[in-house]
Amino acid sequence: MTIPFKLPAVFLSAAVPLMLAADPAVAHDCCVSMSSSSSEFTSLSGSTLQFEPPGKFLVQTSLNFRDITGSFNERSAWTPKPQGSSITSLQGSLGLTYFPKDGWSLGLHVPMAANRLNHAQWGALGSVIPLDATNGSSTLSGGGIGDMLLQASSVAYRGDEFWPSLAVWGGVIMPSGNAAGSPENFTGSGVWSGQVGLSLLKSVGPWEVTGSLGYQRPMTRPAEGSSTAFSIGQVATAQVQAAVEVLPGWRLGLGASGYYGAIASSDPATADSVLGKVKLMPSIEWRFVPAQGIRLAYGSDPAVGPQFNAMTDQTLFLVYYRYF
Repeated sequence: MTIPFKLPAVFLSAAVPLMLAADPAVAHDCCVSMSSSSSEFTSLSGSTLQFEPPGKFLVQTSLNFRDITGSFNERSAWTPKPQGSSITSLQGSLGLTYFPKDGWSLGLHVPMAANRLNHAQWGALGSVIPLDATNGSSTLSGGGIGDMLLQASSVAYRGDEFWPSLAVWGGVIMPSGNAAGSPENFTGSGVWSGQVGLSLLKSVGPWEVTGSLGYQRPMTRPAEGSSTAFSIGQVATAQVQAAVEVLPGWRLGLGASGYYGAIASSDPATADSVLGKVKLMPSIEWRFVPAQGIRLAYGSDPAVGPQFNAMTDQTLFLVYYRYF
């Protein structure tokens, strides 16, 4: 399984674009789950497509290392981070999904982040700016809990030989992360947000394809004086991944995710700012038993447009999942 806020949210990730799927032909005997989210700190479009028996749980843990490389402005022009600077984050998340009845799931994702800002920091609208040194220090470290995500999903159609399986999902992002104070401690969007979407899964022989379309909208505005570094505003989201089993239990995958929309400022009289983001992610997954697996992925953002008001990064993802 794989997660957001403003482009800067790209920086911290609550849920990794992790997609776990078994052949629908054996779905009723085994386990099938598909999670989808952006690689942001709070989830952009998290969802679960599953066929687990009622009463079972899915635990997903992730550890991610993210390095910010630069940023796009409102004209889709890319600028590298300041010379000699670095913005890095070590992020972890814990997700617990419960299957209360056939075709239904309810999940909670809790992210954490440890940040290090060296001669640079994240700013509003996905910008990377020189660090405003505090007490003469040009390197700051901090972190804490991020924005938690509560999600639910329901299988709308169980696929057949020709059509994919479909699930509808919805969620609430809670502003449990920090969006005020010193920038090294920023871990959240500062606003409540709701999300809805549709996910699909299709397997053909050794191949499987998963996809997700979603919509996310803030339910509150940022508080006066809070940072919008990790707020993504009102956006449409999309994600797709194709994977192939190359050896028993081993799969190679290639995915892409993105969002497009606008973010409103704390001043209702100020015009909204356009947001856009694309991420590419090759991956390898080892399912050492049917109900457990590990996934390693590398995510990067192309330094070409069209992307708007967004930070770019390189991120290494390690995810472990288990059904019980």
